[in-house]
Amino acid sequence: MKRTPQEIDELLSLELNLELKPSESWVSCPDRMTLLSAKERNGQTFSVRLQTNDLPPGAHFAKVDAIDPLDPGRGAIFQIPITVIIPHSRFVDIDSPSFILNDDERVVLMPNGIDLSTTYKLTQGEPTRRFITVPPTAEWATIKLRSASSNQLDTSPHHVLMHAIPFVRGDLPNTMIQLKKAFQVKEGVEEVYHVRVKGGASLEVCLQLMWLANPSPTSVEADIEFHSLNIRAPTLASSQPVVIAAASEFARLGASAPLRSEKLNPTASLKYVERTLRPENYDIKSGSVELDILPPSDAEIQATKDNQSGEDMSPDGKQIYDMRLRYQFKIEGDEAIAVTPVIPSLFHQIYDSPVDSQLWVLEDSNSQILGYGSSMHMSKQVSLKKGDYTVTLLIRHPNRNLLEQMKAIPCQISLGLSSELACNVYSQLDKASTPAVTNDGRSPLEAMYLRKGTSIDVTHMHFVFSIYLILARSNYAIYRISSRYLRVETY
Repeated sequence: MKRTPQEIDELLSLELNLELKPSESWVSCPDRMTLLSAKERNGQTFSVRLQTNDLPPGAHFAKVDAIDPLDPGRGAIFQIPITVIIPHSRFVDIDSPSFILNDDERVVLMPNGIDLSTTYKLTQGEPTRRFITVPPTAEWATIKLRSASSNQLDTSPHHVLMHAIPFVRGDLPNTMIQLKKAFQVKEGVEEVYHVRVKGGASLEVCLQLMWLANPSPTSVEADIEFHSLNIRAPTLASSQPVVIAAASEFARLGASAPLRSEKLNPTASLKYVERTLRPENYDIKSGSVELDILPPSDAEIQATKDNQSGEDMSPDGKQIYDMRLRYQFKIEGDEAIAVTPVIPSLFHQIYDSPVDSQLWVLEDSNSQILGYGSSMHMSKQVSLKKGDYTVTLLIRHPNRNLLEQMKAIPCQISLGLSSELACNVYSQLDKASTPAVTNDGRSPLEAMYLRKGTSIDVTHMHFVFSIYLILARSNYAIYRISSRYLRVETY
């Protein structure tokens, strides 16, 4: 039902006096505010201050409720949720390395001043969390779990779920970076897991005793060790590539040990080839007249009204436009190849995406749909035989000019190799730069240890070890580097 001009004026002339009430004493804010409509003000703000020095370790929640004093029975007009994480590691240091949580749980800082050990008292169905501040240069953490139960009569195994989340801020979904493992707590058996971390962030390690398998309480001790080879970009999902150009035939990668002495045992192999495609053609069309019209807002209706004549000049709404881009590629050879299309520039974006929606389909020369994907989840690999194929990308937006400017969006095709191509890793530049020479007694780099770097004043002097990656017949620029503790995929 269409609103009358009088109803629109009433909506846009809002002036509401509100009382602001924090739910916790460690939250402070102004006592009241006047909420005005967007007609008079372009947004309103107020300050919220947090006093967290006296809070115990763990997760804390509070909220600020905006109450209409003339009608408090309505409840909160709006709420501001507040979540504060106090790391457990904040309460330990070299001078006071142990912090007691209760009779059964504690957090202990190791003598090296980096690693921590903590005890979990687990009861059925109740998650127990620890929040640890990650050292600035750490790249991955090793979590060692073992039984700490003093009950010698209880020898049956307990089933425990571990959930480690290294970073919760930013635009990365947890499924890309989290570690979730179910294991059995057995006397004398230690479980070891590794998780990527981000320096300066908080690592959450949560344990929960499962209900259906031996739900009697138990204790678990966890050692959390931090490691680094200083070879990864400062983001958990790096977009900074290491490229082996065909003319160079090698790439250089530095490694150091800023936290502790580390074992270095690098290996490299090629598993995928990536091709970047530009659109062969594109077209932009209007969407459905019935379904693809964004109705005007009340403010837009009021702004376009002819005040002099009183005539209603309301806009009809915004038309949504569809742009279809077509990418073509060819598969040659007798063997089928696993193919995965993706649009990297728009991938892993939903609410912050520059377009309204996106969807792609993979078709063969007979227009048979073989695969499809969207903006968030990596699609499954599609096995393609020899032939011609087309990827059609559909993106939508109410601004036709914006779509016109995005007509050259690249599409990335990942082609799986039928067998991995081995790469040699050397420690000398002359060996890396002459891959064709084989009779000079050269041998690839073997496992070795990097000593922890020393300190001079405020500058850390690291013992840096340079690594050179060789690829014979270097027509590909995608490879995987792995070591005992860390796996890095570079593209």
